[in-house]
Amino acid sequence: MKHLLFNFAAAISGLLLLAILLLWPRSYFHHDLLSYVTPTGAGAGISSSSGRVSAFAGPCIDILPGVSWLASDQILAETWAEWSYADRSNADFDIRTSRFLGCEFSTPIPGGLAFRSPTFLYIPYSYLAILASFTPTFWILQTRYRRSRSYRRAHHLCPTCGYDLRAHLSTHSSSLPRRCPECGTPIATPSVPT
Repeated sequence: MKHLLFNFAAAISGLLLLAILLLWPRSYFHHDLLSYVTPTGAGAGISSSSGRVSAFAGPCIDILPGVSWLASDQILAETWAEWSYADRSNADFDIRTSRFLGCEFSTPIPGGLAFRSPTFLYIPYSYLAILASFTPTFWILQTRYRRSRSYRRAHHLCPTCGYDLRAHLSTHSSSLPRRCPECGTPIATPSVPT
């Protein structure tokens, strides 16, 4: 069951990695925004631009209520400029910004001009790609290791070093412990090949 669950997680992570690798170059040419806003104006969403993914939550006064997907040709330049990096880092906009290792977290200062602005978290696509690649990479290495051991066991080779054990097993005395003469690994194959 654990093996099936790991395979499923690796497949999902691989698809996520593929989506990240496809959206990353697009983010330099297009601004995309996926959002959900309630009728009261509270909302959350994900946007992509300039090699970064941003997640936001909070008051969204410039986005229509409901679920919406806006591509770069549908976003007005003035509206997008309000959420741009340059305007948000401006001191007059009353946004508290923290940056760490290329990531950015910005939140409006209560009582400031931007009190109706959502809180943003920006993460570079490169970080997301690295995180999404761990599970598929581990799955590939584990599958390769498992197949290598299975092949060596089927062809009477040492599971550790690959030494051919057929001659050693046929001449080996049963009173001595069975070990690979090359690396000393205990041999679990009880039958002697013919």
